[in-house]
Amino acid sequence: MRRRSAAVLPGVVLALVCLVLLVTPAVGAGWTRPQRVPSRNGSGLSSLHELASDGDTLHLLHARSGPRKTDDRVVYQRSGNGGGSWTNESELWVSRSNQDAVIPNLAIAARSGLVVAVFRVRGKHGAALLARVSRNGGRTFATKVTIASARSSRGLGVPAVAIGDGNAVVIGWTDRNSHQVRLRRSTNAGHSFGPPAKVASSGLSIDCHGPRVIDGLVGLTASGSTIHVAWSDAPNGACIADRVRIRTSRDDGRTWDQPRLVTSTATFGWPEMSARSGRLLISLQRPDGSLLLARSTDSGRTFHQQTFQANGKRELGAADVLLGDGGKAWLAVPDIAYRGGRVASSRLRIRVSNDSGRIWQPGTTIVADAARLRQAPNLGIWHGKPVVLFQSGPVSGLRPHIWALRAR
Repeated sequence: MRRRSAAVLPGVVLALVCLVLLVTPAVGAGWTRPQRVPSRNGSGLSSLHELASDGDTLHLLHARSGPRKTDDRVVYQRSGNGGGSWTNESELWVSRSNQDAVIPNLAIAARSGLVVAVFRVRGKHGAALLARVSRNGGRTFATKVTIASARSSRGLGVPAVAIGDGNAVVIGWTDRNSHQVRLRRSTNAGHSFGPPAKVASSGLSIDCHGPRVIDGLVGLTASGSTIHVAWSDAPNGACIADRVRIRTSRDDGRTWDQPRLVTSTATFGWPEMSARSGRLLISLQRPDGSLLLARSTDSGRTFHQQTFQANGKRELGAADVLLGDGGKAWLAVPDIAYRGGRVASSRLRIRVSNDSGRIWQPGTTIVADAARLRQAPNLGIWHGKPVVLFQSGPVSGLRPHIWALRAR
């Protein structure tokens, strides 16, 4: 993704890479052919955390928008066979008179039958951050819970969610009016949430032109009772993050360590995170077309970083990262060639590590150039193997489709 202005991609779709490609998808060796996720009217992926893994089940949250105000939907589906087939759509939110638009960049987390979907909507009274919770593995969802609301035109920042031990749920976002990164925590599987708690502040703007909209671009991940929250920061109004910081809770979000530095390398911000035991990986896209990966082996106390470059004049897009058992780790990233300011070609590549991200194998192309491909790759895991979801469809964004493939 080349991020220049929020106006370029409606709804602040920061992680979405809009790609116009030329031929039918070709799949890399060792991977299944892509299977389309069934959708009545087409749906797309707008961020890197709209897929969650829970044991043998994949949980997918996606949005559908249309030319009419009544078209907007937030949709949930799940798969029990690694993305080969999916349940029918469950509509978690439907456009109505006072809330008629879904805002892109959704978030979902799943653990031990608990599934938490988080998304933003807007209408004539402002914006709201909503949560829907399932306590039976996604078969049914409780009524919506309002996590935050804003009447200001600045709205609310992109959300994140994580699930810790003992049914602890933590939801994060940025209050764009106060520039505060805030969290709300539930200790009873999302039946109720405590009051908002400020954990940081940020000056990062998601708009490089025109009005400054501040957003810390929060990331959350959990492993056991350890929960990490990371955010992007910059001098007030700057649109490139000059640092990413992190705070860690070791008691399911009850208390938080002091902020620590992940990196002071310039990035677009918005940390994509994965944690397992004491290991932690964070991916960040850089303005020069490279990808930065920060790695911690001591539960976020210290970090080492490495940079990945595309070959030749190509650039790397925003990447999803996932830690598995036995030291396995995967990195799914778009590899893009530009002609001027337009995408000339793109492919979806994956890297594999067998030592929790210290050393990575050379990248493998799993989806070659494909007609009208738009990628916001999402990584999941099924029976110890990676599953990747990506999006294709018209550049207009109308009637896109989601596809899934997995390692054999």
